[in-house]
Amino acid sequence: MAGCRLAWTFTNNDGSKSKTCGNAMRCLALWAYKKGLLKDRAKVLTETGPVEVVFHSEEKIEVDLGVPHLAAQEVPFTGVDSGKQVVASPFNIGSDNLQITSVSMGNPHCLVFSAAILANTRVQLPFDRESQLQELPPGLAALAEKIQADPRFPEGVNVSFVLSHKRDSARAIVFERGCGATLACGSAAAAILVGGVLEGRLDRQATITLPGGNLLVNWSNQDNRVRITGPARLVFEGHFALPLSQLNLPKRSALSGAMAK
Repeated sequence: MAGCRLAWTFTNNDGSKSKTCGNAMRCLALWAYKKGLLKDRAKVLTETGPVEVVFHSEEKIEVDLGVPHLAAQEVPFTGVDSGKQVVASPFNIGSDNLQITSVSMGNPHCLVFSAAILANTRVQLPFDRESQLQELPPGLAALAEKIQADPRFPEGVNVSFVLSHKRDSARAIVFERGCGATLACGSAAAAILVGGVLEGRLDRQATITLPGGNLLVNWSNQDNRVRITGPARLVFEGHFALPLSQLNLPKRSALSGAMAK
């Protein structure tokens, strides 16, 4: 697509695809900067369309995740009328009676704002070590899996359990489709802010703390777009033998045509 310097497809660790990933986009921006493919800003072609990234420094990489989709049919969620928003809606599943808010940031998110659920986990965020993901109460993961498997979310859903005491901050534990409990999820942080605004809990800019650290999220009043800002780090480098002959790639694409010019 014209104007896109880079393009990607994103795959979860179970092989399933995701249309977007805010944190991975920041990592891509850092990699592109170090490879000389990005100076200060660029557009990346994704399955949801072009995404703009702005590189200020390794501590401050901004990703424009676009306009949130709020109607139930856009999430998608079939538990209410298709044109309605899913905001603090009753959601009964088994013996659990919850209230959920659900939005799409290019991928579906279910948000459960519940002080009781997170208080009972005795979890302190952010984590000191990654292994603490394995120490989350089994009941929390089981509840997330039940929500993700519920047929009212026909494409599955990312589930966030959120605690917000202040209007400028919230803490959350996220269970991603195809991944389970995760240290961080940029699109979930964006969804948490949007859901918090819709429920009257958060201002349009807030710091969202996930197990892996903090993200600054802004939902603009001017253009209605959601932007996340946070750091990225180079963890390791390596080489991967990619069997291009087995990938059944198209002979020609808009991207290859643009690169050939």
